[in-house]
Amino acid sequence: MNQPANHPDGNAAVVKQLRNRNLILLILTALVGVLIGVVVCAVVRGICGDSAAVAPAAPEPEATTAPAPEPTPEPEVAAEPEATTEPPAADPFAGVQAPRHTLPGGGILVGPGGVAGGAINPAVPTVEVFADYLCPFCYQFEFLHAETLASYYDGGEANLIFYLVAGVGGDETVRMSAATAWVIDLAPEHFFAFHEAIYDYIFAEESRRVASNDTLAEIALAVGVPADVAAGIESGEAAAAFSPWVEASSLAFFTAPGLAGPDGGRGTPTIVINGQRWFGGWTTDTEALGRDVAASAPAGN
Repeated sequence: MNQPANHPDGNAAVVKQLRNRNLILLILTALVGVLIGVVVCAVVRGICGDSAAVAPAAPEPEATTAPAPEPTPEPEVAAEPEATTEPPAADPFAGVQAPRHTLPGGGILVGPGGVAGGAINPAVPTVEVFADYLCPFCYQFEFLHAETLASYYDGGEANLIFYLVAGVGGDETVRMSAATAWVIDLAPEHFFAFHEAIYDYIFAEESRRVASNDTLAEIALAVGVPADVAAGIESGEAAAAFSPWVEASSLAFFTAPGLAGPDGGRGTPTIVINGQRWFGGWTTDTEALGRDVAASAPAGN
């Protein structure tokens, strides 16, 4: 059987159909791609939108406020101490029997002839001597200045005031000084003679001696003290009567302001001129006391 020969027109038609079909497929493929892209984009946008809706908004940073600076503390001002009133120092002589013819504070003003008592002359300087019977320097002071001291109480060139102090001598000085107070009270005209005679007895030998009551009574009789007064010394009545006064006088010396030395210590003899402690070199210059007293102002100035 013979095959039909190829017709050029028929082949062209077939080719054309194939081209049209291919074009349609391309168009459809493109449309499908576009649709798929649109769908994918929509899905993606929906997811993004949902995420944006669901995700919490990032918190805005909190406004930070700088902490206020702490106030600078006010400098502390020390509180002024409350005014306190120091209680007045107790008077050591309160309630103590003092011998007559003595001054307040334990002073013994020596008048003409060595008598105890009298009135202070404000027109002349005042010399005060604090001494202990068992103090060798006290004895030396009075021995070296006997004439100068006499010019004060006999000549009236200065007020001379003695104070009986129990320092180095302790109780023995208290007892012997009480005998002197007994004489001042009952026989004041014999005061200075009795006072000097006690020193002479204690330091008559190389070593000092303590005078017993019997010896003190003998000394009193030797300088003219009446027998009945001397008897009170011998019996111990004098010591009983005036030992508290001697102790008060001693306490006043050791506590009174202005009587301490440069190192703060106190000792006998202590000499005061017109209220000021005197530090003159009396051991080497026996005229120093007289010069300084003569150059000082009167007690009343």
